[in-house]
Amino acid sequence: MKSAMHVYRSNRVEALLDSLADVLHTPLSSPLAPECIVVQSKGMATWLAMQLSGRFGVWANPDFPHPRQFVQRVLRATLGDEGDLVQRYSRERLAFVICALLDDCRRDPDFSPLTSYLSDGPLSKKLQLARQIAHLFDQYAVYRPAMILAWEEGENRAFSHDLAEDLWQPKLWRQLVAHLGCCSPARLMQRARQALAAGVIPFPHHLPARVSLFGIDTLPPMYLDIMGELAHVLPVHFHLFSPTEGYFGDIRSQGEVHRALARLPSGLDEADLSLEIGHPLLASMGGMARDFQEILEGSVAYVEAEEQYLGHDAPRTMLEVLHNDILQLCHRSPAGGNAAPVLLGEDDDSLRIHACHSRLREVEVLQDQLLALLQDDPALTPREIVVMLPDVSAYAPLIEAVFGLSPEDKRFIPFRIADRSLLSEASLIEVFFRFLQMVPGRMPVSEVLELLACEAVQQHYAITPEELPRIRLWVEKAGIRWGIDESHRETLQQPKERQNTWRFGFDRLALGYAVRTDGAFLGDVLPYEEIEGQGAELAGRFIHFCETLFGAADKLSTAKKIPEWQRVLTELLAALFPEESPQAWQVQKIRDNLAQIALEAQDAGFSQLLDLNGITILLKEKLSGQATAQGFLEGGLTFCGMLPMRSIPFKVVCLLGMNDGEFPRVEHPQSFDLIARYPKLGDRSKRNDDRYVFLE
Repeated sequence: MKSAMHVYRSNRVEALLDSLADVLHTPLSSPLAPECIVVQSKGMATWLAMQLSGRFGVWANPDFPHPRQFVQRVLRATLGDEGDLVQRYSRERLAFVICALLDDCRRDPDFSPLTSYLSDGPLSKKLQLARQIAHLFDQYAVYRPAMILAWEEGENRAFSHDLAEDLWQPKLWRQLVAHLGCCSPARLMQRARQALAAGVIPFPHHLPARVSLFGIDTLPPMYLDIMGELAHVLPVHFHLFSPTEGYFGDIRSQGEVHRALARLPSGLDEADLSLEIGHPLLASMGGMARDFQEILEGSVAYVEAEEQYLGHDAPRTMLEVLHNDILQLCHRSPAGGNAAPVLLGEDDDSLRIHACHSRLREVEVLQDQLLALLQDDPALTPREIVVMLPDVSAYAPLIEAVFGLSPEDKRFIPFRIADRSLLSEASLIEVFFRFLQMVPGRMPVSEVLELLACEAVQQHYAITPEELPRIRLWVEKAGIRWGIDESHRETLQQPKERQNTWRFGFDRLALGYAVRTDGAFLGDVLPYEEIEGQGAELAGRFIHFCETLFGAADKLSTAKKIPEWQRVLTELLAALFPEESPQAWQVQKIRDNLAQIALEAQDAGFSQLLDLNGITILLKEKLSGQATAQGFLEGGLTFCGMLPMRSIPFKVVCLLGMNDGEFPRVEHPQSFDLIARYPKLGDRSKRNDDRYVFLE
């Protein structure tokens, strides 16, 4: 008899940790073998490492891959080097290939829905469309593998649905596979699953001796199938958060029940649906877990853990009553409930809701509440409190303004902000993009001097903050307003006049130092004579800074191939920022991402000319998807994003930004998104994800 996956469930993450520790107590055959634990986020990996080291005393050589990374290892174990070919179908590479292929599709009538994008226009517009299509194709391979395989066999359907208006999608996919010349991810995963089912593992060194999945709320059905087949080959332990102790696949919200009744054929009634409401919070917000449980029950053979890890403590507070009611599917309501309401003490503050009139007021109320909690409970420490937000970047400046007090202040609470994107957290990266945004514009005084206000730029050009007011005064007195020179103004379709341009002002500054005219014109220039002594050195450094910007702007004004963009932008980084500074890692981040974009374009054979806007979009999208690694579980009060399992047991959990229209997030799928048009069980949805994170 084949072995099966082992499933451990609990409504408490602390109890799931117990189940994981019980598994890990059995040592692996080799003491040097890594312990593989598949997790959904770096935050969970950090927390597990801390907890397990505390339990075992020594916790070394852990391996925390994400689900996609682990599936790629399975592909290598079953298919060898061919399994690595899945990398050719990365979204970034696909975007470049699709962008090139779209040029050949302009005259195909099946591509008429894309005519407005394929008509003559900036390449950046077409590349943006290609990135959207690449993202969809990547999702299709994971969530609609059967559809993708059918397309590769020549079908032009989305299961039973005709694609009259979207025939271009299967046609483009077939062109894509032919161009790349290797099996698609859907085909590779199908073959890997078949190999696992047959017990054929030609390259077992790619697989661990044992694998545990921890704190993962949901998996694509294809990934779950692969895990189920893998359990026949090696021990697979799935530690699954479950808000209730029973099967809740049939539970629906009141709205879902009403919609189902409206679709019933005549002669059938509610009893024929076999639907339950259960606990209303679980019904309305537990959709993701409910769907995953239904998929798990229907597609994978598993063994339920003999030991129960569910929390059955006697409820004493409002929050504990709520936990217990969800666990036991108990609905307390005077009308239609299955249990009577419970009377709670007036001093019960285990669950609090504060309505505030602005974001700033939210943060101020949060501070007041936390100070009161820390005062009332001397055993409570800031590191045991987490504040979760749907949009960290929107609240980060307010958090720093309210909580950024001196340590001597009696209201001071040490804090860290995690999950901020590089674009909002890294000041040098922000300055770099601000300059790229300036290049096509008028180069006004305000924007140029704003760049000079950056500490790293000042350091590179040996200008101190105390010298900035003098520079501002010189710029004002020299009459500089906007435009590099008269030629630059002409390119902006403005009169070709030198007056009040930057170089007009530089002439006045230089001549005023070199020649004394006592207020008389020298040719057509009136020298500015207030610069003398060491001020000339400062003026020279300032003019050098400005001319560096203007020279770079000239280089950036023409379209280039991506490798050339990499060279030019790397030179710009060296010209703007110092090599050694506390923020040098940000410059390196830009370099690394430029190199990655160039490599992806090279692998895809993309050699078209791209304008500044196009390369800026590529680089911004690359960096915006990356968050800073600092902040989570690093001591002090933690502010972080609302991500799955982020409430990993803190003593106090606070939520900010739970505002209408902001949470849960509203999705606006593309009109040609076949997953959104024909949804299936197990599909991901930002709105459902947010609801479930709230339930967690």
